[in-house]
Amino acid sequence: MITFKNCYHRTQLIVMLVKMLPLAVLACSLILFSAEPQAGTLYEYKDENGVSVITDRPPANPKYQPKPVQTFKDSTPQERENWQREKAYDTYRNRAETAAQDREAAISAPAAAEAQARQERRRQAIELEKQGLQRTLDRQERDRTLNSKERAHVTEMTRERMDRLEKNPDGYLYQKELNASTPRPNQHPGR
Repeated sequence: MITFKNCYHRTQLIVMLVKMLPLAVLACSLILFSAEPQAGTLYEYKDENGVSVITDRPPANPKYQPKPVQTFKDSTPQERENWQREKAYDTYRNRAETAAQDREAAISAPAAAEAQARQERRRQAIELEKQGLQRTLDRQERDRTLNSKERAHVTEMTRERMDRLEKNPDGYLYQKELNASTPRPNQHPGR
């Protein structure tokens, strides 16, 4: 047998380690796999000092009322089969939920794009209407054909329209569209 005292060269040390490796693996395997799992119940109770005690043995004194905390036991083949069935079902359900979310995202993506485009058109219509009302105000300021009373009245009406547009843009645009589609009394429908 080779010992450390007899190892004068590196090669001999390497050879010795290679020879001892299977023995080390066998020893570790025996240590790891020789311990069997213990089955049992844990009990919890409070002692005379009010301190919580957790133990694997029920208390000898009957005045302590132990509560089982957790029971350890080996699972039966039926329990393992149920666990595997539940795990397979959970996996199936997760995949189904993911697929449903993917379908919903695929369907809602065009709808979201349409809603965004609608919102952008709405914003542009509001901006154009504001610019138009401002141009009307500017024109009235320059128009010398109106007397001051008429000019004040038209300016006041335009400012009211601007205020309505600021407060409720959707209602304003709806009312404007409704007024545009309704024929005036002196206007012929075909013109």
